[in-house]
Amino acid sequence: MWHASVATLPSTLCMYAVLVGFAAYLRGRVGVGLWCGSMAVLLGMPPAAPLFVPMGLMALRPSSLGLLGVIKVATQAVVAFVVLPSCVDCWYYGTSRPVWTMGNHLLYNVFSVGGGGAGADLYGTEPWTFYAKNLILNFNLVAVLACMSGTMLLL
Repeated sequence: MWHASVATLPSTLCMYAVLVGFAAYLRGRVGVGLWCGSMAVLLGMPPAAPLFVPMGLMALRPSSLGLLGVIKVATQAVVAFVVLPSCVDCWYYGTSRPVWTMGNHLLYNVFSVGGGGAGADLYGTEPWTFYAKNLILNFNLVAVLACMSGTMLLL
């Protein structure tokens, strides 16, 4: 939580949505918990999705929301967190087609669509010396001590 609270907007939004979602879930308001989980995943960070799998499975029980209740919450969440932001982004960016930020993120990083050629080519394209220089630049003395720690264990 400490890292996400001072990080970029998607991390902070995801952190608060997860906390509120689980607070609602623990108070027996499973629909609100799923709604917050949908907001965390669809607007914040898609890697947060596994956090809400147990909540979703519990919501499928007939004594909780049931299948139709989960479908209702999912439909509301898609409209609120995918369709509306896409329309607003489309209007602000002045494009003729809908723009969904998380959808573009998933297409690029997971399905390798777009980019300069074969999709996601941001990471791993530099020589190894680039990473070594960055390690020393960012972690200076700690990086040197960490490299020495392996040899110190052998002594």
